[in-house]
Amino acid sequence: MFSQFLLMVTPAFFLVNRTSLSVLMAMDITGLVMLSVQMYYLLFHPEVLYGDGFRNSSRLPLPRIGNAIVRIVEKTTTTRVTGGIEELTARLNEHMVNNRSYLRPGYKLRDLAEETGISMARLSGHINKNHGTNFSGYLNELRIGHAIGKMRDNEHRMKTLEAIAEESGFQNRITFIRAFKKSKGMIPSRFLEENAEKKE
Repeated sequence: MFSQFLLMVTPAFFLVNRTSLSVLMAMDITGLVMLSVQMYYLLFHPEVLYGDGFRNSSRLPLPRIGNAIVRIVEKTTTTRVTGGIEELTARLNEHMVNNRSYLRPGYKLRDLAEETGISMARLSGHINKNHGTNFSGYLNELRIGHAIGKMRDNEHRMKTLEAIAEESGFQNRITFIRAFKKSKGMIPSRFLEENAEKKE
């Protein structure tokens, strides 16, 4: 509103005093005043540029790398979730159990953030700290758990390992075998052999 008023001042000033120097001075003054008003507004309302999460993230303790303090501004459109680690863990587990989103191939951290209303940075940090892995590793553990459930229910006798892998959210059989070996220290076929031996 104030900016519009200032824009009207320049032509009015020109009508009163028709010299080109006067017009240039009026335009310069108008521009400086408008710039000052905008800078003042942005200084006291940073959420206009950085989103609503900016004010909340500024209260968090600043991370350190060596002796240097690193300031991270969280830029997100998701709702910020308050509460402790236990509450976040419970919410994450409940979402994963109820929705089984991890079974969708190509599922991303961004998808989880949108579904839960928790920022990507907070989810990533929580998973790294409490599960000792990144989001991809966390997803693979859930998928492997699902695949093992299917194998223990003897679904492998009616389906190929590739079918079980795809139903568990893996893109293909090779990705499944690689993730399975990393998690369990053996390939799925060996796991099936050991599982069969235990049942006998």
